[in-house]
Formats: sequence, structure tokens, C-alpha cells
Amino acid sequence: MSSSGSGKTSREKKFLLKEYYKPEEMIPENGSIDIGDLFNVNSPDFNADLYLSKLLKECNISQLMDKEDVLRRQIQSLDNEMQTLVYENYNKFINATQTIKKMSNHFDKMEEQLAELSSNMEKITVSSEEISKNLATRRQDLSKLSATDGVLKKLQFLFDLPPKMKTYIEEKKFDEAIAAYNQAVGTLSRYSHFPSIEAIDHECEQILDKLRQELYNQLQDSDINTQQLAITINLLLGLKESPLQLSSAFLETSKKALNVNLAELEKETNNFIQQQKSTSEDIQKMDILEYMDVASNGFASNLSAIITSYKEIFIQKLALNDSVDENHLIDNLKTFVNTLMESFFSQIKTRLSIEPFNTLEIAFFVRSLDRLYRRLQALSNIFGYQNFTSDAFNIIWDSSAAQCSKALELSKTKFHEELVNARHAIVSLTSHEAEDKTSLSDIVVSLETSLSESIKNTVKSLSVFSAPDLSFLIKTNFRDDFILDVREKVVASMLKHVISLSSEHQRANSSGTPLLVLLLSRLNLDLDLTMISYLINFTEEQLYISRDMKPYPHLTELKQAAKDCAQNLINNYVRLEGHSLSQMIKKSIETRDWSSGVEPRSVRSVMKRVVEDVSLIDSQVAQLYEEGSRTERSSDSSRSRNAMSGIGLPSSRSYSRSNWSSYGASTIDNSLISNIQKLFGERIEIFSLVEFSKLSIVTGIIKIGLKTFLESVRLCTFSTFGLQQVQVDLYYLQTHLWRFVTDENLVHSMIDEVLRSTINRCVEPVLMEMSIIERLCDGQ
Repeated sequence: MSSSGSGKTSREKKFLLKEYYKPEEMIPENGSIDIGDLFNVNSPDFNADLYLSKLLKECNISQLMDKEDVLRRQIQSLDNEMQTLVYENYNKFINATQTIKKMSNHFDKMEEQLAELSSNMEKITVSSEEISKNLATRRQDLSKLSATDGVLKKLQFLFDLPPKMKTYIEEKKFDEAIAAYNQAVGTLSRYSHFPSIEAIDHECEQILDKLRQELYNQLQDSDINTQQLAITINLLLGLKESPLQLSSAFLETSKKALNVNLAELEKETNNFIQQQKSTSEDIQKMDILEYMDVASNGFASNLSAIITSYKEIFIQKLALNDSVDENHLIDNLKTFVNTLMESFFSQIKTRLSIEPFNTLEIAFFVRSLDRLYRRLQALSNIFGYQNFTSDAFNIIWDSSAAQCSKALELSKTKFHEELVNARHAIVSLTSHEAEDKTSLSDIVVSLETSLSESIKNTVKSLSVFSAPDLSFLIKTNFRDDFILDVREKVVASMLKHVISLSSEHQRANSSGTPLLVLLLSRLNLDLDLTMISYLINFTEEQLYISRDMKPYPHLTELKQAAKDCAQNLINNYVRLEGHSLSQMIKKSIETRDWSSGVEPRSVRSVMKRVVEDVSLIDSQVAQLYEEGSRTERSSDSSRSRNAMSGIGLPSSRSYSRSNWSSYGASTIDNSLISNIQKLFGERIEIFSLVEFSKLSIVTGIIKIGLKTFLESVRLCTFSTFGLQQVQVDLYYLQTHLWRFVTDENLVHSMIDEVLRSTINRCVEPVLMEMSIIERLCDGQ
């Protein structure tokens, strides 16, 4: 501490004491420093070393040292900044000094030059005044000569005007010829009282008349394009022709060119119609996209250009002319455009109406409609007085509806073709059953697949009408209405048509074969169970039906219609097959003389045929329908036991073999027994509702056949051998038919009733022994 303090000069120590050492802050806590000494720091006799040493011993000087370091650093920083400022401004100070020296040197010379300039200006002023005085007398002469020169130039221009105009016209510079005349027309009219000027004016008028006639001849040219037509009209307007007359001529000439476009569209439409009627390849036709390109880039584009030119020439330029009726010009344009647009829309409608539905080209069809809509939208913006997009939208809607109708007709045609193929397959199946591997299930699967794929392809094709990039979908409700149309008028209508077409075979006298009726019943049943819901859902998913749109409201009704149709068809199938079986049994009964004959040796062949037909029907039905539920067989219904009821005892339904042959006519009144058994027996409904199962269908057919057997027996008279023959036939039927029905007791009951009726119609009823019947039937 002491060494640091001793290194400083006495002056610095005094300075530090003055600046930083506050007396009241330096007093130690013990108060050992004399306060009077502190106030004598400035005294010349003050001993700083002694005082500082005393302070250093008694006080804490860390704060003093810190402040000393800070002060030192600040002093160094200020020195550096000062040096930098001096260096930076040194050159400026030198330049400023030199400039001041130069100004002081040249200031005297500038005063001398200003004085000389002032003297020269006074001399110029004096000279100018002298010149003006000298030329004042000749100024009027010069003005007269200048005016005369201007007149002579105008006269020279007038004299050169007719040859110049002829030259311009020969060079086809009509606008320059008219501009030259309009430049001189004021002068010609002003000096027309001079004979020479009048002759020039007359000659110019003749030249303009010829030019006017040539321009009007150009208006009559049907090959003139819109640009040339606009130039010609502007030239005639420059010749001061009537704007109303020129507007009519402009529209009339333009109409000729547009009629050429319409004639081209009509020609293409006629070619398309002829190509559809003829198979000749000589007739070239445009597809719908090419046709719409011709319509859009030809007629619509030309009409847009004509409207633009008309508005620029007659409406915009002449709008400020009070002598021209603007409303009349606009009315002429409206009439012109509306007349042509009616013809254009007529051609477009005709072409779109004959366009067939093609799943491969439907995208081109939709793109052509979108192109038409865009072009007419642009035309409406150019025209400005009427919006043709509503007419275009109506055309698009009608075309889409027509495509839906044609798609429906095409689906119907395809279904009819598939139905014809199904008929042929059925015929082939019955004729070459052993050789043809096609089954009924394959046929119905093919028919259902064809129907489903046809509807799905149609929906996919029509879905392009709802593509999001189509311009006519943006500001209209076309998409939602179209989706409903497809669902209602295409898919649902096609399904209704299939049901309606199937319904034609519900009657017994229909032209369809029994197998076709059976096949259609399976088709309609599948429509009810799966296909209708699937196809409706597919349509809604494919067309992206929104949540706001309601699902198909008639789904339940449509499914019920299909189910009812299937039920009616299966009932009709049972009637047809039952009728066929009945006819065979009936003829076999009616054509035989039952009152005479020999003892039976075998089962009649017709009964074998009945069993074979029933077995064939069973196998055919099994290809389309499930087995179904069967009533559990009784223990005595097997082949080893007697399944036929005894005749003559009402108290039992089953007897031993001897009971069938132990009763004759002398034993009991068979008529009474028959009536008693009918009283206690269950009533069998022959034409009852058929279920969708194999057993139920075949049971209905067998019931009809046995009922016919019963009714035919009641109309005949039997001998003993005739009765025994019927007994053998019935036993054969019983042993074979029980496995085809839902309840074998039904077969037993009906066969018992046939046998009882036969006994009643027998003159001498004697039944054959059961053992003999079994031997006869076992060999068959």
C-alpha cells in the first residue's frame, strides 16, 4: 500500500484528495483523525505524504484505487477519440483552406468580367432597337407574301388531289385516298364558287363514287372475312355513308359467312345419319368432339368476332354522335344474333339427339358439351345483351337425359340378348345333357353377371357427367339432378324392366319353357336378396352421392316386387311341370281299357317315366335352390316295411302286408270306409304356396301329378286285374317318390286315396298280395 502511494507526485496526491476523498467519508469509525487537519488540504504547507500515509494506515483505500483505474481508462479513451477526429478532418481543413485562398484570388477577376458583360448587353439592346425600326415598314409585306404562299400551296394541293386519289385507289390505298379528300373537303366547299375549284370537286366526287361502288361490291362478296369487312365498313363510314345502312349491310354480309358454317354443321349431321343407316364406309363422319370443335371454332368464333367488330365500329365509335340512334343499332345486333343462335341451337340439338350411347366414347361426348358451354359462355360475355349459357345448359341437360335413356335401352337390349342366350343354353342342356357341361346354375350366374356388369359399366360411363372439372357444374345443380336421374331412370328402371320382363312368364300360358321360368325365379330371388341393394349402393358410391341427398326411397318396394315376381314364377314353374306330369299320367289312364286285361307282370313304363321326370326335375331344381327342410321320416317308411295304408279299417294308418290283399268287395263297403277315412284324414292343399327350396318345389309338382292320377281314376271302371295293375303302379311310385318330398306321409296319404278310389271303381275288387307286388317292383 505504502509503495503505491509513495510513487505518485505530491501534486497528483493533492488532486486525488480533492476529487475523491470526502472528509466525512474518510473519518474512521474510531474517530482518530483530526477534523481540523482535513480542511487544511489546500494549504501550501500541507504535507501530503505524511497525511496520505496516515490515511493509508487508518482507512480502506480499495474504492479509491478502483476509481483511479476507471478515470485512467476514460482519459485514454478520450485521447484516442480526439486523435481520430483530428486525422479524419485534417484533409477537410486543408481543402477548405485552399478553396478560400482561390476564392480570394479570383474575386477581383469576376468583378471585371461582370462589368464587361453589362456593357455588351447595353450595346445589343441598342442594335435590336435600330433593326426593329428599319424592318417595321416591310413586316406587313412579308405577312402578305406568307399568306399568299399558303394559298398557293393549298391550290397546288387541290390541283394535285384528283391524280393523287386515283393513284392511291390504283394502289389499293383506299384509306389514304379518303384521308386526302377529307383533308381538302373544307377548302373545296369554301371556294366552290370558282369554276376551277368546282371542277376539281366534281372530279373528286366521281372518283369517290367509283370507290364507294367498289367498296359496296366488296360487301356483297361472301368470301370476305371479318377483318376485311370491318376495314370496308370503316372506309364507307369515312365516306360519310349512313351508319344505319352500313350496319344492316355489315350484318347481312356477315350472315352469309355464318350460314356457310351452319350449312357445314348440317352436312355433317346428315352424313352421320346416313352412316348410321348404311354400312358403307365411303361416307366419312365426324365424331362428336370434332363436330363440336367445328361448331365452336367455326360458327361461335366467327360470331364472336363479328359481334366484337360491330360493337367497335357502330356502337363504341358512334355512341357520341347524336345523329345516330344507338338503340336501333343494338336492336339490329340482337335480332341478328338471336336468329342465328336459334339455327345454331337447332343444329346442335339434332346432332346430339342422334348420338348413340357408347361406353368408350361417352367421355368425348361430355367433353364436347363442356366445350360448347365454355364457348357460349365466352360468347355471352362478348355479346353482353343476352346470356346464352342457360340455353346451353338446357341442351346439356336434355343431352344427358337422352344419353341416360339410350344407356337404359342398350342395357335392355343386352339383357334380352342374354335372355335369348339363356334360352338356347336351356335348349342345348335338355337336348345334349350328357355332352354339354353347362348347368342351370352356370346359366343363371352368367345372366346375373351380365346384368350386373351391364348396369355397373353404364353407371361408370355416365359418371363422367359429374366430373368436378366440368364448367357447367360450377354454378348449377346439374350434378345432383343428374345423379338422381341415373339412379332413378337408369339403374332402378333397368331393374324394374327385368322384373317386368320376368313377370310375363308368371302365367301358365306364357311362351317360356319351365326351365326358363325356374331360372327367372332364381334371378328375381337374387335380385331381392342381394343384387338390388348392391347395384343401388354401387350407383350411389360411384356417383359420390352427398350426405344431403336422400338414399333411394323405393328400395323396399323394388325388392318386394322382385320377391313377389320370384314367388309367382316358382308357382308357375310348379304348375307347368305338374301339368306336364299330369298330362302324361292322364293319357296313360284314359288310353287304356281297364275293364279288361291280363294279370299285371310289371310296372307300367309310364310310371317309370314319371319317376325319371321327377328325378330330373329334382336335379335341375337342386342346381338353383337349396335342399330345404324335410319332415323327419317315420320308422316304418323304409323300403323293407309296408308303407301303404290298409284299406278297410279306419282305426289305423299302417298295416301289415296281408292287410292290403285281405279285403275284397264282399268283406266291407269300400265307399263307406273311404268316406270315413277322408273325414279323419288331413286336408291336402294341392296348389299351396311354394317355398324357395328344392323339396317344396318338387313336392308341389308331385302333388299335382298324384291329384291328376286320383281324378283320372275316378272316371274309369276297373276290372280285378286293372285294380291290381294300379296297385303295382302305386307301390312303385310310393317306394320312389317319398325321397323327393318334404313329408313322405303326404305321398302315402295321396297314394292311399288313389287306391281307395280305384277300389271303389272296381267291379270285383281283389287286391294282389304284397309279396307279389314287391317281387314285381324289385325287378324294375
